[in-house]
Amino acid sequence: MLKQWQQRFFYLKNDKLYYFKEKAYRPSGCIDLRSISKVIDHEKDVNRFKIIVKKRVYDIKADSKSKKEDWMRCINGNRTSLLKLTRPLEIRWQKNTVWNPDGRPSSVSEMKRRSLQSITWKKYLKVAKTGDLFLFETASIRGSLIRTATLSRYDHVAIALKFGSSKSKDQPISIGVLEATGNMGVRIYNFTGFARAWHQQYNTIAVRRLRLSSVDSDIGSKFSQFVKAAMGKKYKWTPTMHFRRKTVHSDDDQRTYMCSELAAKAYKVMGLLRSDVPSSTYLPGSFQDSSGLIFLAGARLDPELKIDFQKNAIGTTKR
Repeated sequence: MLKQWQQRFFYLKNDKLYYFKEKAYRPSGCIDLRSISKVIDHEKDVNRFKIIVKKRVYDIKADSKSKKEDWMRCINGNRTSLLKLTRPLEIRWQKNTVWNPDGRPSSVSEMKRRSLQSITWKKYLKVAKTGDLFLFETASIRGSLIRTATLSRYDHVAIALKFGSSKSKDQPISIGVLEATGNMGVRIYNFTGFARAWHQQYNTIAVRRLRLSSVDSDIGSKFSQFVKAAMGKKYKWTPTMHFRRKTVHSDDDQRTYMCSELAAKAYKVMGLLRSDVPSSTYLPGSFQDSSGLIFLAGARLDPELKIDFQKNAIGTTKR
């Protein structure tokens, strides 16, 4: 009987081996390394190996013998690290790998809606970093329709930008909000505007803090270049754009952005999301904690914190 090979994208992170379908940002499922009984070579094919989990066998074929051996080394290394309670080996990402599952893959379970822990806006300003993600639940009929249509808790997202330094009196720390809106396109707003009055337009504004496993000096420069190229681009959303199969370059003069498309592109430029998945595939709900979104390079977004604007509110302003 001929095997029907299926191409999958694999991502090994600590105690989990995630696998994705082509052009999908959400994993189809994952293998818990603690549940693996054996990782062995295939009997005949030097490019293949097997992962044995209880009564199920994952038959995986790499591009070459060396890549197969690299996968086996990393998987077994992480399993050993878990047993010894030491730090797992380096995280690896491999695109050109196919697998043949013995049975149907399990899907990532959706987390139930839960009440959010909160943080005051003044406290957040002290810990804010570039790359943090804001999620908005707009207090409007349009926002409600978007949330219903996308099965999401949120209908709008934005990215935090940190300016200045705590050591500089001339350039004190301030937080900008990079977002794409229907009336203004891509712009940066001062976070204090939300603290004054803009928060009244939303039922909830939450933040997910970005955590990086290591600091890459190139991330900041790449992100800055992206922001400069994106500024002033027009906002656009159509139902068909989420089925786009081709990535659009950010320096394209005709480039447009939806809010979640802008956030996804920013993270892709930073090397934190897969480059082969079009940014238009992402919706605002793709970035909520329960979506199952997996970041690369050991990065992650913390669970949502609801920003409390009622305490120590300042003045009023118009947006």
